[in-house]
Amino acid sequence: MKLMNTMKVLLLFCLVMVGFGVMLVGCDSTDEEVPVGVENQVLIKDFKFLPQDITVTVGTTVTWVNKDSVIHTVEGSGMDSGNLSKGDEFTFTFDEVGVFDYICGPHPYMTGSVIVE
Repeated sequence: MKLMNTMKVLLLFCLVMVGFGVMLVGCDSTDEEVPVGVENQVLIKDFKFLPQDITVTVGTTVTWVNKDSVIHTVEGSGMDSGNLSKGDEFTFTFDEVGVFDYICGPHPYMTGSVIVE
């Protein structure tokens, strides 16, 4: 009888743990969203530009912020941030309509675009 009670407790524990796992599935910290209240900002985090593509109006200044502990850059379409260490920022004002593609020089698989309307 004691073995049956132990098995029931173990089964209940397993079900609770599975339930917590299901609840956490949507809690990935790598969501590609800019923090609430921060407009026209691109985070450089986990070797990605977040968001990868951003749409702004003519005359808007976009700010990139490096949250990684390695050096990144923002290069292309007339932009050149130079080396950005952790915590460094780079700003660029978009005065023309168009699509402005950019990469990270040291990590060219990191790409992004600013769409200016």
